[in-house]
Amino acid sequence: MVNVIRTHDGFILRILWTSKNNLAEVRMTAIKFSIYISVFCLGTFGLIAGGMEQYFKEIFLGMISPLVIGVLSIFYIDDIQKKSPEKMTNAMLKMFVGKMIFYGVYFIYVFTFYTFTPVPFIISFSGYFITLHVCEALFLKSIFTNRQ
Repeated sequence: MVNVIRTHDGFILRILWTSKNNLAEVRMTAIKFSIYISVFCLGTFGLIAGGMEQYFKEIFLGMISPLVIGVLSIFYIDDIQKKSPEKMTNAMLKMFVGKMIFYGVYFIYVFTFYTFTPVPFIISFSGYFITLHVCEALFLKSIFTNRQ
């Protein structure tokens, strides 16, 4: 339901509110959320790399693995939540261990086989890693809030 309030200077303020009965309609799907974070990551990558072309490869390698792993984990979490919510903790623990093993192997691979400046890679990876994990936590919060 949308309430429209007209302010004293003529601007219209629209307030969207929902009741508990139609809260599920507001829930963001995993596909839509993944598209949003992908567009955000690729957009920020383009802006940053456009200003620093000499670090294009480092910034891309720092962005792509957290993005791919983040999108895959969002789909995995959403799938587990829909199929059997009681297995969420176990699935998230396995996913965490798998992520850490993957990131360790990824770092070893990147630093062994690529010649580049490591500082932009580490800054890019850290920034995207933290941002995408915060986004993933917010997605988890929305899943658990909407399911109750």
